[in-house]
Amino acid sequence: VRALCLVDSGATNSICKQSLIDEINVRNAILLETQTTAYEIDGITGASIKSVNQIPLNLTLGKQKLAHVFLVVGEELKLEYQIILGLDFMKKNYYF
Repeated sequence: VRALCLVDSGATNSICKQSLIDEINVRNAILLETQTTAYEIDGITGASIKSVNQIPLNLTLGKQKLAHVFLVVGEELKLEYQIILGLDFMKKNYYF
């Protein structure tokens, strides 16, 4: 499934919209519980957004195949992007 991604060096964590997870039909996968009860994500739209789940996803960027764990957010995130690749992704994959 193709997804519209934003590479955001100002984002600490990488996030994925729940609608993308539904679209690629990973409902049979286990949503991993985060270490704390919830992550609170600030600064994306000026409002606080909560994430209570995270999920590992495999991405293909160009010819590279990469795996990463994303925080899952609902549709309260009003952006046209389905994935935001943050600093955690860039550091893990040597982009930063």
